[in-house]
Amino acid sequence: MDKGPSPMFHLGMTGSFRIKGKKALVYVRQKEEDPNSWPPKFWKVELQMADGTCFAMTDARRFGRIRLCKEPWECPPVCHMGFDPLLAMPRLACFAEQLQGRSADIKAVLLDQGFAAGVGNWVADEVLYQAAIHPQERCSDLTPASVAKLHRSLRLVISVACKAGADAKRYPRTWLFHFRWAKGSSQAVDGKGREIKFVTSGGRTSAYAHAP
Repeated sequence: MDKGPSPMFHLGMTGSFRIKGKKALVYVRQKEEDPNSWPPKFWKVELQMADGTCFAMTDARRFGRIRLCKEPWECPPVCHMGFDPLLAMPRLACFAEQLQGRSADIKAVLLDQGFAAGVGNWVADEVLYQAAIHPQERCSDLTPASVAKLHRSLRLVISVACKAGADAKRYPRTWLFHFRWAKGSSQAVDGKGREIKFVTSGGRTSAYAHAP
């Protein structure tokens, strides 16, 4: 591995790494496993390091991929990914320029990994909720004020979620995240009592709340 090619891991929605004998970092909803139980559940590949450490990739839903590349940063899909909202958020002027001329729904654009890397469905909805923008609003119709709010919300939601370690209990109680899962019930209201509605945008179910 020192000379290449290098392995490139795409975790997909449920992929993760496990190290034998070490407590795993898991999603909040996942059940913790005995770190000494080996191989781990849903393992797809196991590697043994020179010092004897056993390392495995797990993937329950099989959306992940493993590629061998000479230059990972120059290989697709990595080379086609957009900016990292946490580590390389563009300035507002550059962000606005990237949205100009796009006729797609803003939700679809946020989900496009070629625009912003790592933004998933609930994150995109939270960003739009905090910015008070409808998921089906077209990018070309966004006002400069809306673009500024979107830019600020994207940076905020990503940074807060990462600082919380993806632990939902640590997300602000005002976030749509805590209320969006009641689809189809009379309890689908946000923290301000506003009805949460659902539409399809970007091929995904989108949650939003209008002012009463």
